[in-house]
Order: sequence, then C-alpha cells, then structure tokens
Amino acid sequence: MRLKKCMTGTPLTEQAVFEVFRIRSAYETLPAPWLFGMMLKVALSWLPLQGAAAASAVSTSAAKFMAGNSNYSDMPPEERLAALGLELPEAPPAVGAYVPWAQTGNLVMTSFQLPWRGGELAYTGRLGSSVTVEQGYDAARICALNGIAQLRDAAGDLSRVARILRLEGHVGCTEEFAEIPQVLNGASDLVNEVFGEVGRHTRTALGHMVMPLRTPVMVGFWAELTAA
Repeated sequence: MRLKKCMTGTPLTEQAVFEVFRIRSAYETLPAPWLFGMMLKVALSWLPLQGAAAASAVSTSAAKFMAGNSNYSDMPPEERLAALGLELPEAPPAVGAYVPWAQTGNLVMTSFQLPWRGGELAYTGRLGSSVTVEQGYDAARICALNGIAQLRDAAGDLSRVARILRLEGHVGCTEEFAEIPQVLNGASDLVNEVFGEVGRHTRTALGHMVMPLRTPVMVGFWAELTAA
C-alpha cells in the first residue's frame, strides 16, 4: 500500500527511491531479491529523471540504505545486484588480440571494459564535448557491470571475490575537462554497492584525448579471489 502510494502520488525523487529500499527491508515476507529488483525497475519508471541521472539516484539511495541495514550487509553480491534491479550481462568478448581476463595465483586482472550494452556501445564521444558528466557516470557504471561479469566468469561465483584491489579508470575527454573523478565514481559506486567492504578499492583516474572505438570511459579491475 505504501509503495503504491509512493508510486502514484508526487513524482519520485532520490528520497522516494530510498523509501522503496526501506519498504523492501520492512517486509521480510517479500520474495527473493529478484522480485524487489523488478519493483525497483517499476519505481524508476516514475522517476523525473532518465538514464544517467536515474542511475545516480539509485546509486546514492542504495548506498545510504545498504550501509545501515544488516539485511543487505550480509547479502552475497549476486543478490545485491538483483536488489539493485540489475542483471549481470554475459562477459563481453575481447575486441582485439587479447583475453578478457587473466589469473595468476589468486589474483585476477581484467582487460579494460567498455560501456557495452546489448552488444552495442551505450555511449560514444568525449567528456567536455559531446558527453555530459551524468552520461559519463552512467557509462562508467556500465563498464563496471561488465567488469563484474568478467570477474564472475573468472571466479565462477562472485562470492569468491575476497577483495577488489584496484579499479583502473580511463576517460576520453577534452584537454580542459577536470571532472574525471566524478565520472569514474559511476564505476566505484557500483562496485561498493555490489561488494560492500570487499569492494573498497584503490583507483587510477586518467584522461585521454583518444579512446578505443570512441568510447568515453573504460574500466579495468584487479581482484583477489579466495581458494576454489
């Protein structure tokens, strides 16, 4: 009832998305997280935001809620993804003469991931020119989702990820563009939401005038796995 009121009353804001998360926790009889993810997707259709701004609103509200709620702090990564309304894609194939990921001992390194969605680049262009900061944030988030898919491919189960050690971020931008950290927060925010404390990582943030396939963002991971 409260969810229905929230969704049919005034336009949803970041606080309203937070309320959806709160309602999910309050009713322990709600089915598995995938259903909550579907609820969240429906709720997002009412947001007075689209695309990148909607992703940012979900990220902010999810981070606030998950940080203080034990129901989510103990949730494995796959269930956190479902609770965020996200479906992990198939790990994208390489686009050159290299492998998508490599492992030595318990250390996995991914190749840089581009914002592939449904087999196509969700964004092309440069920050500071044809791509906004909000779009760059969303592109980084998509890159991170693809990187997480590579980690699942390497580990077989995301619960084997013991720590995300490093997130390497590269942004295609104009010479004057200075908001590279804000763009790459799209990737960092998602990693922290999905992995919690395990996801707290170091990061590089570099800008380039030219990027592969004119992508505005690419992201790579270094991660430690537990023994199989």
